[in-house]
Amino acid sequence: MVEITPYDALEPSFYESRVNNLFYSARWLAVLQKTYGYHWFTALDTSNEYFILFTVTDNLAGKKIISLPFSDYTPISANYQESLPAIVSALREKYPHYQIILKTELETDNPIASSLGKPTRHAVYHRIDTSTPAQISQSSSFRRGVRKAQKAEVTTEISTDEAALRTFYQMYHQLRFEKFNSIPQPYEFFRNIHQTFIQEEQGFILQASRQQQVLASIVVLQYQSTLYYKFGCSASDSLAYRPNNLLFHRLIEIAVERNCHTIDLGLSGTGPSYEGLRRFKESTGGVSHPITYFTLTPEEYDERTGNESKTLLKSLTQTIVDQKLSTEVTSQISSIIYPYFA
Repeated sequence: MVEITPYDALEPSFYESRVNNLFYSARWLAVLQKTYGYHWFTALDTSNEYFILFTVTDNLAGKKIISLPFSDYTPISANYQESLPAIVSALREKYPHYQIILKTELETDNPIASSLGKPTRHAVYHRIDTSTPAQISQSSSFRRGVRKAQKAEVTTEISTDEAALRTFYQMYHQLRFEKFNSIPQPYEFFRNIHQTFIQEEQGFILQASRQQQVLASIVVLQYQSTLYYKFGCSASDSLAYRPNNLLFHRLIEIAVERNCHTIDLGLSGTGPSYEGLRRFKESTGGVSHPITYFTLTPEEYDERTGNESKTLLKSLTQTIVDQKLSTEVTSQISSIIYPYFA
């Protein structure tokens, strides 16, 4: 039997004692709720206490059940995969007119995949096992990059203050414009991360600098024994100094110092434009794991509205980029339109 209840009908300890993952942590859910106003629900298989978390959205982008917005994937244990079809069936029964979007760690050839809907996106995430540092397999090019950064007197620094966050956001804003032709999430989202994680000593900002100029910056969150590289950026004119090599070299050292057994390097697309990013993560010692987004669409679902919304958002985003709007103005607009990207 599957029960669908509000998230807070169960204690946070129920969730966190069963799933060791940032995206199901109370802190991460609080950031998304505070930024975007989401309400969380639990679909629980009472026979084995396996569950997924999701939210319901009903806006210009369409009626959707999403697990979970702005989170890389839904952690699914191999021991409980057989519960997923029943959970999806229960969601369809309760929300018959809603599209269901499930972000999973499953391959498309998994036996249960056909019951979850149509695979609509493929991605990967990389993890570094830091429990035995001597066994981390790094490429020679990555190690050369570290030495090059050190020779150029690039240094790294851990910061927890909001000034470092503002520096990060300015650089991140520029990167999204120049490289990805897109806009960042609003500054409020990152400030909520700062307040919820970093100020509570559950994360930090790691910067690489040269001659007092910040060349690259990453936001790292900690959940239990895993460090999550969540966001990163670098100045386009600084790449010759290999600041990112030094940052990730230092991140591995920090994981070992803090007795963290894993570094999660986050989601990467599988398309050609992400090839360089995937190659870099693998060069650090990251091992690739699959992510598949499944979408289950009711027969009577009107996808036209959602498609029109996507076209409008793409056009608006392009205008923001073309006009080279300031960080402050972009953030204000982003806070209004970003929920539609979920």
